[in-house]
Amino acid sequence: YDPVTFHSKVDKQGGAIVFCTTRAGIQCGGYNPKGWVGYGEARGSIAAFLYILGGKYAAAGAPAIKLRKVGGPGLAQMDLPESG
Repeated sequence: YDPVTFHSKVDKQGGAIVFCTTRAGIQCGGYNPKGWVGYGEARGSIAAFLYILGGKYAAAGAPAIKLRKVGGPGLAQMDLPESG
C-alpha cells in the first residue's frame, strides 16, 4: 500500500495488527494498540511491538520472533499520513 491507501484502511478503526511482505520477501508487521488517526503525531505505547515471521531472522527455526522494544514507550508509533 501507499500511505494514502494504508490510512484509508486503518484510520479511526482502533488497535490493529499489520502484516506486510517486503520486496525482499521478508514477512513482518507490528501491533499498534492505539490505532491510527493520521494527524501526524508520535504516540507512545508500552504494548506496541514489531514482529518477523520465519526466515533467516527468526532464531533457531522459530515460526516468528517478536522484536524487543527499546527506549521506553515514546515514539512507539509514528502516525504520519505522508509515510504510513
